[in-house]
Amino acid sequence: MIITKNECQLGEAPVWFTKDKSFFWLDYLKNILYRYDLESKITKMINLNFDLPLGGLVIYDKNGKFLIGASNGIYLINNNGEI
Repeated sequence: MIITKNECQLGEAPVWFTKDKSFFWLDYLKNILYRYDLESKITKMINLNFDLPLGGLVIYDKNGKFLIGASNGIYLINNNGEI
């Protein structure tokens, strides 16, 4: 099943967030966090502005925070892209 047709250069690190029924993934080369909302069927792009390349995405807590690895460190962000 294809959930969205976007122009990822290197889409990786898929994560399902049960609380708000959303699917997240990174484009490692474009510096973008994607969020697909299962109920609305809308995909949002969140520009991150981290030093490339990105290295990974993991769920940090049940409130929608993630850890994202970048070339200069590890960042804690919420699911709207705020650090």
